[in-house]
Amino acid sequence: LAIGLTLYLSYARSQHDRTTLQKTFSRYLPPKVVHDLADHPDAVGPAPRTANGVCLITDAQKFSSLAERLPPNEMRALLNRYFKVLFRPVERRAGFVSDVFGDSMVALWVSAQPELESRRQACLAALDILGDVDRFNRSEPAKELPTRIGIHCGELVLGDVGAGQHYEYAAVGDMLNTASRLESLNKQLGTWLLASAQVVEGIDDLMLRPMGAFRVVGRKGPVEVFEVVGAHSRDDPQPTGPASTFETGLTAFRQGRWQEAEHAFQSVLACKADDGPSSFYLDLARTYQTMPPPGAWDGTVSLTSK
Repeated sequence: LAIGLTLYLSYARSQHDRTTLQKTFSRYLPPKVVHDLADHPDAVGPAPRTANGVCLITDAQKFSSLAERLPPNEMRALLNRYFKVLFRPVERRAGFVSDVFGDSMVALWVSAQPELESRRQACLAALDILGDVDRFNRSEPAKELPTRIGIHCGELVLGDVGAGQHYEYAAVGDMLNTASRLESLNKQLGTWLLASAQVVEGIDDLMLRPMGAFRVVGRKGPVEVFEVVGAHSRDDPQPTGPASTFETGLTAFRQGRWQEAEHAFQSVLACKADDGPSSFYLDLARTYQTMPPPGAWDGTVSLTSK
């Protein structure tokens, strides 16, 4: 009886410790990593693993000005409410939040093999985030945080990153850097949600607008970029009007027909004066008429700033 009681108490204590560990680390690590740690509590840390994934990175406008004028406690409370708005769509769409820094969030969808559904869920989560943030901003107009999003996919390594007494469980790979560059590209194009061609390939229930090819800072290879406008049925009609005219202008631009591109983008802006991508390409088309880009033109815009 004594031996049985001892074994039972040891088991109960072990289960309590496991539950406590899971509850504690679930706030900081993805579910699979938490389960691995609970099953192997004596391990130094989760083993690094190579996987395929989709990375979604956000950044909030007006954060610096808000941080300057709000007391730290009020800013912390605002950020917690804001991140709650961002986290819910990610979790609802089967992703997990990998990191937050400042006003930015890094979310991941990780799988053993490249999966179309993971890419689709990341795009839908991004659209949900934009809608939820818009409602959040309307509820607190004096503290609004308009949010830009970039999405890219590819191979990554998940594991401990750090040294000495400080490590973080993080994802490492070109995928994250490129997603960050796409998020920043929104500022230049006047858009809110950009994804690479690799992300949107084969997804037929998204409204997409091609943005062209860009050579982003710090990356040699060009990235084909799309604006994710919304979700739709595969039976919806093809874009017409300004959207169609923009694509005509973009095709002319990429083929070096600068005047034709200029006229097309002017037509879009005549109908929609605040269309950021048309303004961006109109300025470039006018510049290239008098000062063509150096070297052989391949239709790729080389960016000089983040």
